[in-house]
Amino acid sequence: HVYTRMTYKQQPYYVTRMVQLGPHLQGQYIVLGGLKVGESVVTNGAYLLDGIGLIRGKPTLTSPKQLHITQLRNNHEGNKTFVQKLQPLYQLYLQLLHAYTQKKWKQARSLYPTMRKVLREIPSKELSGYARNVWHKQSRVLHKHLYTSEFKQTPQQIRISLKQTSERLIHMLYTYGHTFSTPLYVYQCSQKGHTSLKWLQQQSRQTRLPYPLKKPCGRLIRKILPRYKGR
Repeated sequence: HVYTRMTYKQQPYYVTRMVQLGPHLQGQYIVLGGLKVGESVVTNGAYLLDGIGLIRGKPTLTSPKQLHITQLRNNHEGNKTFVQKLQPLYQLYLQLLHAYTQKKWKQARSLYPTMRKVLREIPSKELSGYARNVWHKQSRVLHKHLYTSEFKQTPQQIRISLKQTSERLIHMLYTYGHTFSTPLYVYQCSQKGHTSLKWLQQQSRQTRLPYPLKKPCGRLIRKILPRYKGR
């Protein structure tokens, strides 16, 4: 594995990449796969990036257990089509959150069948191997949550169902990325007596809490950059 240098809005960031090495010639290796022509590879300071990644809980070269998400992304590197097909599902989820922040419970519940329909229509033929298996597992679990959420009415039931749906969608974002023109932001709320609650926003500043809680709370924990620019 190596670190490659990427940029977003002229700001650099680094991601782990699995590479396939060929023969060893004169102190160097021929790279057979995993990198594109012109990509920059970190040759000095990789351990520093490892330390930062471990602190932030991101994939690193020395933590193989955290590399599976990066490997999944590389399995469909350049496959913009699949990521684009996830967009309607993400957009419906954001509409769902907006309905909950407005306390429009009936409208929110009416979105769950539409989300299930969109989820069923997302083809996985663009994926292969491990990436496809993970998608099938993720989509089945999410489909189950969406179905049961249609019938939740009490504040506690709504809180649990929204938590489950949010966790699945956020995990999909971590795994496959998105094509929104701007970043998405993951917020988290932790209150005594409640498990940690997460949700997504398109704004970097917290707007309104989508969960039915008595006290407002929430802090930004992660920024998810677009995998591809434009839709």
